[in-house]
Amino acid sequence: MARLEESLGNKEDAARAYLRVLDLDPDDDLRLAAELQYARLARETGDIRESMAVLEDMLDNPDYLDNQGEIQIEIAHGLAAQGKIDEAFALYTMIDSTYKNKPEAAEAFYAIGRIYETVYKDLDNAADNYEKSKLAYASSPTAKLAGKRAKDLQEYRKLRNKIFDTDTLLFYVMNPDSLAVRDSLQALADSLEREKRLKEGPSEDELMARRKQMARSRRRPHGRNTGITSIDEPTRTVAAGNLNLTRQQVYKKADQPAYRRLDLSKVPVDSLKHALALLRFNMGGIMYNKVGMLDSARYFFLLAMEDSLGTSRRAQGYYFLAQIDRDLGKEKEAIAREDELLRRFPDSPYARQVLKDRNLPVPPDSAEVIRKEYDLAASYLERGEYERGIQELQRFIERFPMSEECARAHLAIGLTCELDLGDSARALSAYRELIMKYPKSPCAERAKKVVETIRKFQLKQGMYAERKALRDSIIQQYLNGVAADPPMEYINDPRVLEHLKKTDPDRYRDIMRELEEKKRMREKNEPGEFPPGEFPPGEMPPDGMPPGEMPPGGDPGAPPGLREDQPPPEPGGGEPTPERGPGGQGACLPVSLHDYRLTA
Repeated sequence: MARLEESLGNKEDAARAYLRVLDLDPDDDLRLAAELQYARLARETGDIRESMAVLEDMLDNPDYLDNQGEIQIEIAHGLAAQGKIDEAFALYTMIDSTYKNKPEAAEAFYAIGRIYETVYKDLDNAADNYEKSKLAYASSPTAKLAGKRAKDLQEYRKLRNKIFDTDTLLFYVMNPDSLAVRDSLQALADSLEREKRLKEGPSEDELMARRKQMARSRRRPHGRNTGITSIDEPTRTVAAGNLNLTRQQVYKKADQPAYRRLDLSKVPVDSLKHALALLRFNMGGIMYNKVGMLDSARYFFLLAMEDSLGTSRRAQGYYFLAQIDRDLGKEKEAIAREDELLRRFPDSPYARQVLKDRNLPVPPDSAEVIRKEYDLAASYLERGEYERGIQELQRFIERFPMSEECARAHLAIGLTCELDLGDSARALSAYRELIMKYPKSPCAERAKKVVETIRKFQLKQGMYAERKALRDSIIQQYLNGVAADPPMEYINDPRVLEHLKKTDPDRYRDIMRELEEKKRMREKNEPGEFPPGEFPPGEMPPDGMPPGEMPPGGDPGAPPGLREDQPPPEPGGGEPTPERGPGGQGACLPVSLHDYRLTA
């Protein structure tokens, strides 16, 4: 019953229920749990004196000698609740050193981290103690909370270091002479320090360190004995670009800050200011959402908005500043921030949210307006008014060139020209414009498939033309008596056979018998019985075939139905077919572009 009341948030009723458990003479384990829970709930409900009295009695009870850690941690929580931070801190420190590798240690480290974070505002030490709590007893619930908190503060520390480095770099970029002055002052200070050491002589600690070094480095009295202490060898050199730097110098150069490694005259100031403003803006978000320091969050947001911050971030900054002012109890300042947001960025989503919070009418969203305009233009295509629809889509693209709907408009134009109007040239132009302007759009992926298919087919057309020209040249040289017999692959050309029939009938008959034999073997389609250079139907020749040679029957790279003695169709010519479209349009395409049609 007590645990049920506690889960429902009724802490006072739960405390009374735990107190009634003690009246029922429970066993030692149940009594310990009930008393600890009662003391904790008494502290959380504000009755700290009652809580501390119960815990002190438990500490003096010999039955609880094995549970001192649990009692001590509750006493430390009570001291912290009373505002006795130093006493609580000392007790937490004693617990984490006494009860190592136990849940009490994890809870003590977590409590120390909370003190550093909330009381001392020391986030570095808080992060370190949260990390210790996470590792002290990993299976405890407190360790899991500490791990999450440590992760948040580690993110804060990384961002803080980035802000410091970027701010320092910006200072030296804008004030390059300051770096030279700093180096001069540092060199002067180092020189004075060396003079001081020479006058005073080495300290006793330095002399002792030298004696130990000499004793360690002296060689043994055998083998390569010289009786002389070893002298430090020169550091090996390694190539670093065009410089001959020692390894130590290379490591040192890599560890140097950015204002040492970069050429300050080539660093763009505006880009650096924008980067610094964005880092400060992100720090404001971390301080507000994760760390919970509202004053620090307000400071970083204001600092970021004074610098080169983008428009969208500024609108977000006004909104966050209004929320922070409201959380700090500054309602007038919050309203003023919201009014400034509505005045300067009326179309932003943050301004719309402010209007909703104030129960004011919200104007239509720009994205909604764009969507309606696109639907209106596309409706002409659905009604079959293709030319009017294309004109409206082109007008839409001119009005909203930065909208994501423009990619859909380009694709709709391309599909309409190709599928409904049969105008392949206009379709291809629309596809290419879509790919060029919106390469990362999903619509562009569809267009890329079409354009790539066309490109491959046009490449095959060019290869076919080259092979046919070479074949005609060789055969013509043979017919003119300039060259010897053509290759065997060209013998079955009708021009060659007709010439042989007139000039050498015997050889003509031999060749015809050979061709008939090859034809019968091809019809059998028996693997392994094809002569060299011949391949079964559908099998491509191996790599390495001399350029220009084709298996009997034509070019395997030509489109289906295109033979060696049949030129490719001219674009736009031919009779209407289901694949070619009305008027023969689309004849230059290897396959129907219907394969790439988008479904609604």
